[in-house]
Amino acid sequence: MYRRLVVLAGSLALITASAGSAAVIQLTGKSEVTTVHGYLDAFAASPSGQLYGVEDNPVKGTAVILRLGPTGHATVIQHVSGEIQGMAVDRTGDIYLSDSGPRDPVIDKLSPSGRLSVLVATRGKLLEPLGLAVDAKGNLYIADSRGERVWKVNPAGAISAFAGTGHGFYSTPVHDGGPATRSRLLNPQYVAVGPNGDVYISDNIDGRISRVDSHGIVTTVAGNKHGFSGDGGPAAKAGFGGGDDPTGSGVSGIAFDGSGNLWAAADYRIRKIDTRGIVTTVAGTGSQVTAGDHGPAETASFGNPGILSIAFGVDGTLYVNTFDGLRRLGPGTAKPPAPVGTTLKGAKTITFGITGTVTALSADGPLVAFGEETNDDCFYIHFWNPISRSSARGKDQCLDDPTSSSEYISLLALSGSNALWGDFDYGNHAYCTSETASPTKPAPADAGLCDDEQPDDVVGAIAGDGGSFAVNHWTACNGPCATGVDDPFGDRVSDVSLIWIDANGANHTIATGAQALVAMDVDAGRVLLALPGNGLEILSSSGKVLQTIPLQTARIRGAVLQGDDIVVQTSNELIQFSASSGKEIGHHGLPAGDNLSLSGIQSGIVVYTRKGAITLLRLSDGHSVTFTAGLTPVTATLSSAGLFYGYSEPPRNGEVGHVAFVRLADVERALS
Repeated sequence: MYRRLVVLAGSLALITASAGSAAVIQLTGKSEVTTVHGYLDAFAASPSGQLYGVEDNPVKGTAVILRLGPTGHATVIQHVSGEIQGMAVDRTGDIYLSDSGPRDPVIDKLSPSGRLSVLVATRGKLLEPLGLAVDAKGNLYIADSRGERVWKVNPAGAISAFAGTGHGFYSTPVHDGGPATRSRLLNPQYVAVGPNGDVYISDNIDGRISRVDSHGIVTTVAGNKHGFSGDGGPAAKAGFGGGDDPTGSGVSGIAFDGSGNLWAAADYRIRKIDTRGIVTTVAGTGSQVTAGDHGPAETASFGNPGILSIAFGVDGTLYVNTFDGLRRLGPGTAKPPAPVGTTLKGAKTITFGITGTVTALSADGPLVAFGEETNDDCFYIHFWNPISRSSARGKDQCLDDPTSSSEYISLLALSGSNALWGDFDYGNHAYCTSETASPTKPAPADAGLCDDEQPDDVVGAIAGDGGSFAVNHWTACNGPCATGVDDPFGDRVSDVSLIWIDANGANHTIATGAQALVAMDVDAGRVLLALPGNGLEILSSSGKVLQTIPLQTARIRGAVLQGDDIVVQTSNELIQFSASSGKEIGHHGLPAGDNLSLSGIQSGIVVYTRKGAITLLRLSDGHSVTFTAGLTPVTATLSSAGLFYGYSEPPRNGEVGHVAFVRLADVERALS
């Protein structure tokens, strides 16, 4: 577990971390907590209030520097190497980064022009630099948590010991009235500069905040005992966590608000020390679980191992970085934000009704194919063109086993006027077949991939574009496999292959020994694969590898491709990549909770669904709009014609399921 401080001039931000993930939470006054972004390895703000963050990629050994908006939308401004654990920004826009990667720890400096240089690289002097802060004179302060010291770097680049002896556990405690260079620091992780230039140090293990004045004299400001205590009394006599708690519940992020009050993250809470030295708790219950989104700050909880860093924005909003998301505490009603309506506001919506329920949906231009499940144990493929107002229904498919509730159209891809679809009844069998919307054309070949007479054959993913299809196919192991790989559910499978079905219906195996996929998409003759354990891969229709993008794939839940845009869904954010360069372009926070599905991309807009709500998000600036659509479940996609979505509602005129269409121009207008 590690903790990091980020000091923001005029802002307060809070970061917590251990192995796995982290997040930032944003808070304002007495209001509600909302998750606005995913885990950040470091977090800071410029004196003007511009937010920045860092996301490490341990697979590549690199990191991306992000510029964050107030709602969590992020754009990539620089790629760097190393393991960044702390950052600070000065008045000129220079960004300072503490790098504790495999090389000797260093402090890097990134200029506004993008020039990266090493500021501090004294071999053996820095052991684990975390929190950074810059004062008004340009002096940089470095909290070296494992080195048990705070260092000072002057504008000329000279480094000197500022506080601590480097032997905290074996030195005589000096907390009040003595030189800071003789004070005992056990685990200094965060630093902040006060209104008058004094430097404040948080010690996680000791559960203490110390002040070093302009004469180098140290004084305890908060925390003289372990555990949580002291609300309403002097902070210097209160308990601020720390001690032998293995989760590291002591003081972490610290920062000042515009009125000179000192705020601190301690013992899984946010505490405020006013200018008189009196402490009060303003957020957090002390619970070691993450909870409280869309609820009051005082009843929220920030999880284990607690909070990394805190920072106030120029508008008085407090941002909190935790393992479960970048969260904002802002004005609100302590209720989830209401969708804007039951249809996309200001858009003309055309609907098509059916007697059953919509189970899957895929679109190509103005044509949409969708699956219908009925009460007579049968299911069908429908085709509908809302522009020409034409429709067709495919042949009946009825359950082999009417007692089975898992057989339905769960996989579906439309390419041109042809649809390839399947029933992914994992562990039993997979039925796949094909349909066509054109009565004058034969249905596409299903490539003999699977049928219900071969119970171990499985089609795990289908995608299509431009008249062609890609199919991920494998054999389930009902018992030990001599060889094999793990599928997305952790079960062993063998004979995994990726098959390309061209526009003439001929099929070609373009990859074998591949992995069972988390997600797949097809665009312009390219296949995007999300591979468990190996990140992203783009193949040509002949199987040539066009691009490989390593990343932490345990978090991947979906992926879409169009043109140069790749968007990947993780547990708490959307990450945008360039298909041509493989570089990250932007990050977009997702609402907390499960059952969220990224399902389409078109012209720089993505669509995702969650619990009956549909959200459209513009990648360029993160602006989004959400609306509800009947009862759950809801499925949606985007094509060059517009937005298609399927939903169900109580029976009316014999119709239960509906597919709706909104032109792309209306979608773009709703996001303007």
